Amino acid sequence: MTALKILFLGDSVTDSHHSTHNDPYGCGYVSMVYNHLNCTIPLDELKVVNSGYNGHRSKDLLYRIDSLLKDEFTHIFVLIGVNDSWRKFDHNDETPTHIYKKNLEKLIKTIQSTSSAKVILMSPFVLKINPLTQNISEDLLPKQEAMKQLSEKYNLEFIDLQKEFDYCSEKYEKTALAQDGIHPSILGHSLIAVSVLKKVI
Repeated sequence: MTALKILFLGDSVTDSHHSTHNDPYGCGYVSMVYNHLNCTIPLDELKVVNSGYNGHRSKDLLYRIDSLLKDEFTHIFVLIGVNDSWRKFDHNDETPTHIYKKNLEKLIKTIQSTSSAKVILMSPFVLKINPLTQNISEDLLPKQEAMKQLSEKYNLEFIDLQKEFDYCSEKYEKTALAQDGIHPSILGHSLIAVSVLKKVI
């Protein structure tokens, strides 16, 4: 296997305490991906960067992408959007779908104009376990579709995590995948990690 240099962009799902515990990979799917790859790839041929931050939205990725692209990557995974919907209900701070799509498209263009990395979009997801997550789900649905449309427009790989979580919730209780419907459990993070590894191995 050739050298892999992977950047993960996202919010708290990607962060998984890396930014608050001074842990470069966190305790979620990014760490799982790193540990799996580390078993088969020499350390000098593997680089994994967790750039997920708690509470971030699509607009926040735009603020920090330029500095991140100073390094070269082979793969860039983007998982963002649930907070673009969530803030509408807990802070009355809405991000309309057309703004979310505009932010995401600008992010894609910035990456493609600067880097030769393969960009993989991962749909934001939520499991409907209470009235709040039901509301978030309804607002998130058109944003998920907007991300899918952009993946087709720019010929990018797309991981439909909502579909993956919905499928697994037929076998497991939804709270076993994400207790609050948003932040994955170890099982939920494992599901994301498997989806990521399929794209890089």
